[in-house]
Amino acid sequence: MEAIQALQPGNGGGRKQARTPPGKRAKRMGRASRVGFVAGIALMAIGFGAMCFKAAAPAAPEAVEVAGEGEGVQAAPRLSPAEVERLDAEARVAWSKIPRAETARWVDQPRDDAKERARLLRSLEVEGKGPRFFPPCDLKLPADGKPVTLYCLLHVPLDPASEETWAKAGMFREEHDIVSPYLRTVVIDSADTRRHLDHGFVDRLACSISVPFD
Repeated sequence: MEAIQALQPGNGGGRKQARTPPGKRAKRMGRASRVGFVAGIALMAIGFGAMCFKAAAPAAPEAVEVAGEGEGVQAAPRLSPAEVERLDAEARVAWSKIPRAETARWVDQPRDDAKERARLLRSLEVEGKGPRFFPPCDLKLPADGKPVTLYCLLHVPLDPASEETWAKAGMFREEHDIVSPYLRTVVIDSADTRRHLDHGFVDRLACSISVPFD
């Protein structure tokens, strides 16, 4: 009988098994749930903040290594395919406007001697009057042999051979400035220099290019 009573709960017999009261057990479970919930909310907030910071931060340019220029050099940010295509098109247009040696052509512009002479004569006019020109055949050398300085109007500019011949004859010794390739200042001091004027490109002569006023 005593043995049976010892086995019954509450009699101190045998091994007691401690049990947590239902109220305290519920209180512990509630506290653990709140801690887990708060920890989860904190982790979610940290993750969301990291995502926002990563999205807002500008992308850092990729570092490329250049041979012989140190360990690492910051390269320019990569361009999008559309930007690359646009820059390539602009470069092609700019390059097409540059003349190239293989396609360049020299175009000789014809010289209009009549127009150039007419422009020269108009520039010498004052109030519609120009210098008094006379034909070379009317030139008379002074009897004393004194040199005569004249203005020689040409149909075309002198060719290199005639330019050299007249220079060697001393006909340009008073020509300090060339008024025009069509109007040269010459000195006639002998019959030999006079004969140089008997040429097809010589038009007329003038003693002065200043317009006389009557």
